[in-house]
Amino acid sequence: MTDVVQKRLELMTPEVEEMRRIKLYSEEEMRKLLIKRKEFEYKIHSRLKDLQDFTDYISYEKCLLKDIKLRRNKFKRNEKKSNIEYAIIKRIKSLYEIALLRFPDEITLFYSFLQFCDKVNFVNAASNVISNMIKKHSDNPQVWLTAAKWHKHQRKDTKSAMAMLLKAIAIHKDNVLLYREIVLTKLNEFDNYTSLKENVEQQDLCVKQLEKIINKTFENIKDCEFYLFVLEILEKYEFTNKVQDDIQKYLQVNCSDSASVWDCVAKKNMKDAFKDSKSLEQQTANEERSDESVINQLQACISKYKEGFAVISASHKADLWKLYIDYLLILQEKFVGNEEALEILRKSLNEAHEIGCLHENHLLTWLKNADQQEALVIAVRGTETIPHSIDLWTARLNLLIASNSSPNEIEEVFQLGIKSLKKNSLSLWKLIIKYYCQTSSDPSFIENMYMKGIVNQPKEISSQLKLQYIEWIFKTKGIQDARQIYKKVAVITPFSRDLHDEMLCLESTQGDKEACQQVYELACEQFGKTDIDVWINYINFYLNANKKNPNVNEIVESIRRRALQKLPQQLHDIFTERYYNIMQLV
Repeated sequence: MTDVVQKRLELMTPEVEEMRRIKLYSEEEMRKLLIKRKEFEYKIHSRLKDLQDFTDYISYEKCLLKDIKLRRNKFKRNEKKSNIEYAIIKRIKSLYEIALLRFPDEITLFYSFLQFCDKVNFVNAASNVISNMIKKHSDNPQVWLTAAKWHKHQRKDTKSAMAMLLKAIAIHKDNVLLYREIVLTKLNEFDNYTSLKENVEQQDLCVKQLEKIINKTFENIKDCEFYLFVLEILEKYEFTNKVQDDIQKYLQVNCSDSASVWDCVAKKNMKDAFKDSKSLEQQTANEERSDESVINQLQACISKYKEGFAVISASHKADLWKLYIDYLLILQEKFVGNEEALEILRKSLNEAHEIGCLHENHLLTWLKNADQQEALVIAVRGTETIPHSIDLWTARLNLLIASNSSPNEIEEVFQLGIKSLKKNSLSLWKLIIKYYCQTSSDPSFIENMYMKGIVNQPKEISSQLKLQYIEWIFKTKGIQDARQIYKKVAVITPFSRDLHDEMLCLESTQGDKEACQQVYELACEQFGKTDIDVWINYINFYLNANKKNPNVNEIVESIRRRALQKLPQQLHDIFTERYYNIMQLV
């Protein structure tokens, strides 16, 4: 073993000398490199063979290659690449080959070697890896798939890829991934015909081959998702319509309990409407008439969904309803301006709503595309069906306001909404207050509305309305009134830390230190038992606002003592550390 190792080390001499000569590495670095390689060589040639020794050695040499590249760029030394880098690349290739002879069952080693060969453009070596992989692991369909993709993508050879795949399915007759790749490769092969003449000549041949492939899959593949995938791929190739029809017939007979199948078949019916007639944009632009063929096709599409409802099992019916409604709403957006088509869609959506199949997002989408009168009807029905929906209640109240409904009707819906939503009704409170601000000439009425929300509603509503109330008072009446309202609402439970922050923002525009201090004091009183920040913020304020006061440190010290009295023992160390960090900056 020593002789073998010594001989391999001697073969490295030329590259090592070149690395030393062009000064890529120091003498000490070269010494360490040789020691490391010697260790690896003894490991891989020992009697006890371990794959990890090979992978570690290969990783080391790959890292060395990267490091050499970085050093060449750094030192601007580009000579003798073939003597250094190529020698290392050949060594890595040799290590892979030895490892594969000793560990032929390690499929990941084959993949790693193939990836390396592609990276360094060793085409012949990669081809040998592919051949050896298939010889050793023909029972693994992923190996065949990798081999086919290599021919298709690396060699741009779809014929060899197809031949490889056809051999693979002879062994793995029920492998979905192989059949998927066959369809993709066949279409990729067709796409490679660039001239019109070539393209036309190949269409019939492509269809015949696809028919043969699909008929074989009918015998071996029962996965309906596979056929849906194939239909999606074939859709852009009009000349494959016959193949698509065959697949659809198969699906309706053999996969009739799949919601995705009926959704796919119905959508294809709809899409076919526009292949023999004008585009959808042209159809919807004509407001005076709707194309009879398109209306018939729309009805056929809906009928196809209904056909699915009649046969699909109860466990999958909800899935089909969701897909059906999603598509109806898409069509509703596209048929804007086509009243006859929209009426058909409305009836279908109403039918779905009657049996309780419309979800919140369905109703919101329907609302978005309906006129004001229809939208209000939908919103009312929606809030009755889904009373916990914030968006539906907000939409309903918004629609009433936009349609200039009576204040009594608006107030009634608002009360129903907050009763249903409870702590989640903030958007309704904001909306109704905004409405009264725009329509009422009595400020006291608006103030009463704010106070109702602050006093009678949960914390999630109360705390936010406190902020909005203070801001509104400040904008409409000024800082003096805002201070009075602040003192009033700040002591109403539940207390709001955000209210104090908002008041400090308003006070900062006035420059009144005493007023600010009062806010800080109240914040510390209400939240000082658990919140370190209120004390730290107060101390920061006092230090900045009273720099010229000779007693400032004494007062700050008294705030510190008060904080320690209020805060629990477990927070003392954190507070004290933050306090001294502040004081060091003074």
